[in-house]
Amino acid sequence: IATTAIAQAGTNDTDIITAKKLRDVAGNAIKPRSWSDVTASRIANTWYSNTTGNDIGVFISRGGANISASITVRKTGTSTELFLSGTAVGNNLVVSSTGFWEVPDGFDYKISPFNVVMELRV
Repeated sequence: IATTAIAQAGTNDTDIITAKKLRDVAGNAIKPRSWSDVTASRIANTWYSNTTGNDIGVFISRGGANISASITVRKTGTSTELFLSGTAVGNNLVVSSTGFWEVPDGFDYKISPFNVVMELRV
C-alpha cells in the first residue's frame, strides 16, 4: 500500500493507493459536476461572471427559423473578447442551434438570444 510520500510523488506504478490517500493527494481536483437550468436567471447580452473557483460549462439552445446561438467570453476586467458561435440557418424552416462552451474561472460570458441556458458546475 502506497505511503503518503509515494502517493504524492505519483511515480510508483506497483503500490496501490487508499481512498484517503487519493483524497489527500488529489484534494478537490476530482469534483463531480451537475447541470443546472439557469434560463430564468439569464438575460441576453448581459455579462455574467464565473467566480465559482472552477471552470463551468455553458450550454445554450435556440430554436426557430434562420437562427444562431453565440457566446462571448472575456477575462474578467478586460476588454478582449472571444466570440464563439454555433449557427444553424434554415430556409424559413424551424431549425435548432446549440452549443457548449467551457468558461474558465475568473472569466465573464454573455450569450445571444436563447431558449435554454444550462450550466455544468461543481
